[in-house]
Amino acid sequence: MLQAASDRDRTATRVGAISRHYPLVILTIVYVSNYVDRQILAILIPQIKSDLLLSDAQLGLLSGFAFAIFYATLGLPIARLADRSNRRNILFFATASWSSFTALCGVAQNYVQLLLARMCVGIGEAGGGPASMSMISDLYPPEKRATAMSVYSLAVPIGSLIGFMVGAFVATHYGWRAAFLVVGLPGLALALLVRFTLAEPLRQAQPNPTAALGIRDTLSFLWSQRAYRWLVAGIATNAFVGSGVLVWLGAFLMRTHHLTLIETGTTLALIVGPVGAVGTLAGGWLSDRFTAKYPRAGLYVMTGGIVASIPISIILFLAESKMVALSALAVWMIFGSLWLGPAFALGQSLATSGMRALSAAIISFLINLVGYGFGPLAVGLLSDGLARRFGDEALGIALAITMTLNLLTAAFFLAARRTLVDDLNRANA
Repeated sequence: MLQAASDRDRTATRVGAISRHYPLVILTIVYVSNYVDRQILAILIPQIKSDLLLSDAQLGLLSGFAFAIFYATLGLPIARLADRSNRRNILFFATASWSSFTALCGVAQNYVQLLLARMCVGIGEAGGGPASMSMISDLYPPEKRATAMSVYSLAVPIGSLIGFMVGAFVATHYGWRAAFLVVGLPGLALALLVRFTLAEPLRQAQPNPTAALGIRDTLSFLWSQRAYRWLVAGIATNAFVGSGVLVWLGAFLMRTHHLTLIETGTTLALIVGPVGAVGTLAGGWLSDRFTAKYPRAGLYVMTGGIVASIPISIILFLAESKMVALSALAVWMIFGSLWLGPAFALGQSLATSGMRALSAAIISFLINLVGYGFGPLAVGLLSDGLARRFGDEALGIALAITMTLNLLTAAFFLAARRTLVDDLNRANA
């Protein structure tokens, strides 16, 4: 009988793992679609610039603020809805929306039409991240959450790989408008997969009064978590830097090192995708490996990666040799990706079960408004200002200057360590 009970326990464990892992895979694929639709513009910038006769500042507005303004502002009310209603259905409508408007970018005939379509992509994507991260947090316990979030965050390098490679290939042979259609339309099928194969997970119950709080009191609770404040400040600063770099990376390789569009797309796909995936998984694994014994381990993993990435990125953007630049890019991707899983996991752990979608939305708000909203635009403006003196080298110099701001990111992450343990205990008790 003991053997039979043991067999039942093992079977239940396997079934429980499958019931967690399948939704995680689907949610990650959805995030891949999200990130492809967001990131593909980066590889299409040269063709769009030439076709529509745009400045770098206009392109920075198109790739950043136009997308981010609605993503950021609508993310908070949608997240509050996700904390109180069916997250699966919210994700279904969001996926269908951003996929449709990405495809519509492919029929835009002028700058204004393209700008409006990108704004609507942001509206759709506002509902994706908060609902998904809240679901993952209810599927995995805290001691496995950073690894689960790292798997989910693999969508960033994988989405970059697909966006760069598919975007470059399709744009080279069929033009930039066709590229938007190719990556946008499959998302409609993915939305149906979400609706008919995922179930709404049970919310993890917690014995505290915050689950019933209104949005104002919920925001007040999160703001009172000092570690949470420092965490989101660091994420926002890093998003400003990282978004500006990733959007302009393809244009930098083409202008400074004279790669063709197809060479740039292939190179970035092979480096940003696989190498970024290694860094993302390593960050989550290291965090979960040591957090049980050292609660601040995740913060130290994040900070170490950010600090190490700064000098490497300066070599990347100022090196005269193409091989040196590409080698630096590979190393930078490893260190620059370590923060993703631990940061998202901490953002969830510092909130209670009734406010996790809102916590994720606040982080997404800052990543997109500060990051995508102002990062690419700031780099574009700085590049335009330096172009009179440095010509084609101006973009690389602008990117190198921007990367030094990650010193602030590291300082913010380290500041969170002071109250992290107390704030985690407060959220859990």
